[in-house]
Amino acid sequence: MKERLKMFEYQLTNYDWPGTSMAKFPSNFFSVFSNINEDVKKYWKNKTEINLYIHIPFCKQRCPFCQFFSIQENDLVIMQEYMKKLREEISFVNKYFEKTPVIKSIAFGGGTPNYIPVSEYGKLFDHLKREGFEFDLDIEPSMEVNPELLDWQYMEELKAIGIKRLSIGLQSLDEKIRVNNKRNHFDFYKFASDCKKLDLNFNTDIIVGLEEQTEQSFMTTLEKIVEVSPESISIYPLSGLRKEQLEAKNYMSYKQRYDLFDQYYKYLLEHDYQCESHIKFVKKGKNSTHQLKIYEYSGVDTLGVGCGAVSYNNDICYSIGYKNKNGNSNAKTLIEMYLSNAFDSFKYYGTYINNDEKKSRYIIFSLLLNKLDSDVYFEKFGSELEHDFREEIECLITNKLVYREEKKFLLTEAGIRFLDLICLQFLTDSSYKRFQNYRKVKQF
Repeated sequence: MKERLKMFEYQLTNYDWPGTSMAKFPSNFFSVFSNINEDVKKYWKNKTEINLYIHIPFCKQRCPFCQFFSIQENDLVIMQEYMKKLREEISFVNKYFEKTPVIKSIAFGGGTPNYIPVSEYGKLFDHLKREGFEFDLDIEPSMEVNPELLDWQYMEELKAIGIKRLSIGLQSLDEKIRVNNKRNHFDFYKFASDCKKLDLNFNTDIIVGLEEQTEQSFMTTLEKIVEVSPESISIYPLSGLRKEQLEAKNYMSYKQRYDLFDQYYKYLLEHDYQCESHIKFVKKGKNSTHQLKIYEYSGVDTLGVGCGAVSYNNDICYSIGYKNKNGNSNAKTLIEMYLSNAFDSFKYYGTYINNDEKKSRYIIFSLLLNKLDSDVYFEKFGSELEHDFREEIECLITNKLVYREEKKFLLTEAGIRFLDLICLQFLTDSSYKRFQNYRKVKQF
């Protein structure tokens, strides 16, 4: 058996955890990517449809648990300059395409996108139209928001320019935990009511494993969320801390987190939610979800715009301005570089996707959607899934993490629970090494 699989079985037995959610794959390896010395235009020339991700790296204040590319910034002029630069970048990347593609999904992430006036987003939507971009008929433009900075007028203006879904970084409704994480009190029930009045779908992000959080306080937050029936609920494990750091302070152990998964998984299924991936639960009968990720897992390429945005397509994964070290440590410098330089002078950092990486990515994305199909694998790659990954598949079946249904391999409940660990087993050796280096960089 491969050494990695031996470690995997040890981790299953000892309730270990890789330290980051594979829902972030492949961007969670980004701080150890290398310089790409070529023009990336050729990788987009013939694309007819894309996901569009727009990164807004500004926050009123940074949260202590945050690992994303962002800075604390209070200068509105700088933020407006950044939004102007985004429009210029859209014009620049539009030249990549032989024909302007259809946008299947559009998502604004950060950072705190709603820290910027809505009028700036109105200009951006208008600019996309002038550049000839068309939106898919089923598109659900989405924005990550800090609910503490929202009011009725801002939400009404977002609705007017075309935003249909808000994703709120709630993290917890326990007041003590919110204060510890630099979060202020806000009226969650009013927010939910306002969304329904405006016909805005919304997702709530919550974190499991925050300092001083208990199983009971987590479930109390979840029960309050379920009361208002958001279209989706995303539950992320706290990342970025080593095991000994968890033990030294008042954090849940890895085993407690895994046990808690069983509790909230059952609770959400009993309350009319279905498990879309191991971190996301969607309301039955609703079509609202994180479109960009679902399309990405299904093979639609993602074009990232803005400093800190990552682009993925079938051949390459890259970003402007990242360096081969901890990205957040020099975020302010990189944003200044983004604002002051011409796009054709930027360096790109990332990795190429060879055939082995394509196989790996297909399997991981299929597992995240719980629809790994050996027939589809053969159509894509001309080889048998069970031949290429015999030991891995046998290990998952032996440990009752997947079961076979004709040509498909489907996750059991235990498989969903341990999906982060499972996905790691399908990384190529080079990506697995890159992931281990990422852990060293992030020190967990």
